[in-house]
Amino acid sequence: MGTTNKGKCPACDAVVTSAEIESIDFTEMGKNMRQGLSYLCPECHTVLGVALNPNPVMAEMIEELADRLQRKW
Repeated sequence: MGTTNKGKCPACDAVVTSAEIESIDFTEMGKNMRQGLSYLCPECHTVLGVALNPNPVMAEMIEELADRLQRKW
């Protein structure tokens, strides 16, 4: 039983079966805070959504955890 995509781009009305990803910066008060991703319609390049890029966030957490563990030993 296959699934059929039904979600449509709000701008061009194309059925969204995939998305393009591009890097963006999240800023707060003009300061770069985190790396992010924007998800684009592959047909018209309208932004469908944005999110934090999990890779730098995880790397930062691992580095912090390693530092804390080293300080304990």
